[in-house]
Amino acid sequence: MNTMKNTEVRHVDERKLTETAREISSTLKELEELLIAKNQYYGDSLSDPTYIFSSPHNKEHLAIRQYNMCVRIDDKLKRIKNAGLTEHTLDSLDDLIGYLVRLKMTFK
Repeated sequence: MNTMKNTEVRHVDERKLTETAREISSTLKELEELLIAKNQYYGDSLSDPTYIFSSPHNKEHLAIRQYNMCVRIDDKLKRIKNAGLTEHTLDSLDDLIGYLVRLKMTFK
C-alpha cells in the first residue's frame, strides 16, 4: 500500500479530481474566505495580540499562543459535544477548523 506523509509535497492534477476532491476544494475555499474575513473584521490576534488578560514572556510567548488556541479548541469541542452538530452549531465547526489551522500556523 502506498502512503503519503503530510510533509510530502504532491502535485495535484486538476484533470483527475473526483467529485469528493472538488467538494473538499470548494469547502476549503469557503473556510479560507471565512477565516480571512474574520481576521480582517476582528483583527489579527495571533500575530498582534492585545494582552489584556495575559502578558508575553519572550520564550513563553509561543507557548502562550498555542495554549490559547487549545483553550479555544476545547471550548468549541465542548459546545459541539453538548449541543451536537446541527445547523445551529455549524459556526462552531467552522471556528474549530479555524482554530486548528491557526494552531498549526504556530508550529511554522
